[in-house]
Amino acid sequence: MGKREENAKRKLKLKALFEKIDNGKNRYKSHFLHRREARIRFGMFCRGYSQKTVAKWLKISESYVARLINGERYSKAFEKWLKDFLDFDYRFI
Repeated sequence: MGKREENAKRKLKLKALFEKIDNGKNRYKSHFLHRREARIRFGMFCRGYSQKTVAKWLKISESYVARLINGERYSKAFEKWLKDFLDFDYRFI
């Protein structure tokens, strides 16, 4: 597969990611949670992490990882993972 095909696939995946994030705007009660989810999903995309791999690392289910990303649940281990692997800092949201 050539470099053009790889870039085209990556652009399509990125477009799908942003559509998924934008579709969830109205379900949030706060702008903060929407921006937090967008930053987490984009950071995972850039580094090639999936919810499945994060779930394996943290030894939790994939659905729970989705809830953590959405802000419905809280986990100290997930927050530490955000800081260590995604360099995620709440000061810059």
